[in-house]
Amino acid sequence: MKKRFLLSLSAVFLLSFSPQVAARDFQFSYGGTNITYTVISEKDRTCSVKENNSVGGHLTLPAKPLDGDIEYSLVSIGGEAFSECKGLTGITIPDGVSVIGEYAFYDCARLESVALPESIDSIGTKAFSDCFNLKKAEFASLESLCRIKFAGDYSNPLQRSIPLVIDGEEVTEITFPENMNEVMDYTFAGGSQLTSIKLHDGITSIGKNSFYYCSGITSLEIPADVVSIGEKAFYYCTGLTSLNIPAGVKEFHDYCFSSCNGLTSISIPDGLTAIGTGAFHGCSGLTSISLPESLKTIGEYAFSSCNGFTDITFPEGVVEIGPSAFSWCNNLASIDIAGSMESIGESAFYGCDKLTNIVIPEGVRTIGEQAFRGCSGVTSLSLPNTLTTIGRLAFDWCDNLEEVRVNAIVPPVCDNIYSSYTVFDYTIYHNTTLYVPEESLEEYKGVSPWSEFKKIEVMESSSVDVITDGCGNPINFTEPHEVYDFSGKKIGVSKANLPKGCYIIRQGKKMSKLIVR
Repeated sequence: MKKRFLLSLSAVFLLSFSPQVAARDFQFSYGGTNITYTVISEKDRTCSVKENNSVGGHLTLPAKPLDGDIEYSLVSIGGEAFSECKGLTGITIPDGVSVIGEYAFYDCARLESVALPESIDSIGTKAFSDCFNLKKAEFASLESLCRIKFAGDYSNPLQRSIPLVIDGEEVTEITFPENMNEVMDYTFAGGSQLTSIKLHDGITSIGKNSFYYCSGITSLEIPADVVSIGEKAFYYCTGLTSLNIPAGVKEFHDYCFSSCNGLTSISIPDGLTAIGTGAFHGCSGLTSISLPESLKTIGEYAFSSCNGFTDITFPEGVVEIGPSAFSWCNNLASIDIAGSMESIGESAFYGCDKLTNIVIPEGVRTIGEQAFRGCSGVTSLSLPNTLTTIGRLAFDWCDNLEEVRVNAIVPPVCDNIYSSYTVFDYTIYHNTTLYVPEESLEEYKGVSPWSEFKKIEVMESSSVDVITDGCGNPINFTEPHEVYDFSGKKIGVSKANLPKGCYIIRQGKKMSKLIVR
């Protein structure tokens, strides 16, 4: 008896660790076409279209495929189910299907129409990629379209820039459903035929790529409750001419307004702290932009190729300009860099050939590689006492430079210096005068790249008068202090290299007037 009991326990142990029964496949012939299905649940009698089916013509999938006499409900179309079906011209998907897998209709080169049911919840990435002949995408309702979770590029058939059909009717104007408070990722991506989209109050977020390539939309009111605008949300909406961004938005995500070259103006709310990578890249129609006082960082390529700009004023509080942020802004003639700035990124102003003079304020510590490369219109350059690091080719091709003034007592370190890759180009070293502090003259003459200048002279000193606050409290300029103009605008953190004029010096609770003659 004891032996039999032990044997029973062993059998239970082995069964509990035995492999799961493999999913079962079956074929069902429908309209002369054989389609392979995989059983998802024998209990629920559900199935999915398996990968690598070969079909042609217009296919209307059956909602209830049969395995012999057993009826199953079709609930999903698996990944690569009809991938590379060169003869497939149309597909009608029955109600009940909630999922379409990734690459499901990839490279169906002759596919012209897609009809999607009310039940669709999600579509995998690249489900309709390389369907170059797609001409129509029909959705059962606007609500069903706005509810679908599109996984990525070409998961939405609309991304092929084809007409949107809702319940058999082609539509160009959309009023977003009142019962939804979020525009999902990719919902209207590629909807170039759309001319109007109305968003209601209560919408809190606009997903990534949601209006990607909606080039026919000329105006769009972003609701006041929106707090998040996703990556590439309005990418290549070339018909937009103006946008008002609500005050609740705190950050523009990457490339959210990129290539909107019809935009001439945009209102950026105070409270915004960061402008993401490429946010306004290629917005060549923008002629001016006012940056809010709350702004801290400007991302990589944020305003690259915005050729309409002629001047930029950076508000106090901005500490970083990202790589290539204003590269190839070919009409940018004037920049006013805030005293709060700490770093200027790689290629930040690359190719801005209309700039005539560059004054880097006190507070800036690093200038990245190629930051001002190709700024051929610049004739004078002033670098601050706080500068510690300057990247290679930072001022290469600035061929018209007449003078370079470096206020740093310790010569800034120049990273990655090679014989053919220095901070300035050959003509500058031979034709431009370098001015340096008197006490550092010999040090500059002995360290590259400064030693490559053929003309190095001592910087003339300014006459500086400091008037105390009337209480006999002098400013100690070896300790941290701030410099303001008479309008109260902060212009730096050192009295060094100030142009002629009157200033207010603040150090803790002490304030004094400074006159530079």
